[in-house]
Amino acid sequence: MNLLRLLIIAVVVWIAWFLLKRWLAAEEYRKILQKPPKSPELMQQCRYCGVHVPASEVVYDQAVPYCCVEHREAARRSSGR
Repeated sequence: MNLLRLLIIAVVVWIAWFLLKRWLAAEEYRKILQKPPKSPELMQQCRYCGVHVPASEVVYDQAVPYCCVEHREAARRSSGR
């Protein structure tokens, strides 16, 4: 009889855990849906490799856009500056 009680308690705990986990996932999904979408951002093309990068992440060197500091430095080395 004690084994049956233990089994029933284990099943009830497992069901409660499963339902709680599902409820928390649904709450997280609702939060994601409620966030306003990001507005589109101007893209700039890296002068060194040609990849397009959001304007907020561009690294400039005398108004020339680069996708990262490494490409800016590589362009400086190749141009002899």
